[in-house]
Amino acid sequence: MHLLAGGTTSFAFNPATQGLLVVNDLRRMVWSYHGVMPGAGTLVSSLAVPALPATVDTRTRFLQAAMIHSGGRIMLGSPACLVIIGAGF
Repeated sequence: MHLLAGGTTSFAFNPATQGLLVVNDLRRMVWSYHGVMPGAGTLVSSLAVPALPATVDTRTRFLQAAMIHSGGRIMLGSPACLVIIGAGF
């Protein structure tokens, strides 16, 4: 199970994954590995979010899970939006 993260969205159909790819900038997209999906179908994982610089109030990140099957096919999960709020609030 991988987590895709980026700062912009695209909502573009991706034929290779037969799904909607939400994270836009593939060059700046972050892929992070979070483990193997257990048989129950739910993977619980923690993600550290660094603090924002003092001059930044908020930052928005768009997230989407990507599962890679044993045959190599990629399947995309539902998108989510994360709003990080700075310490000044």
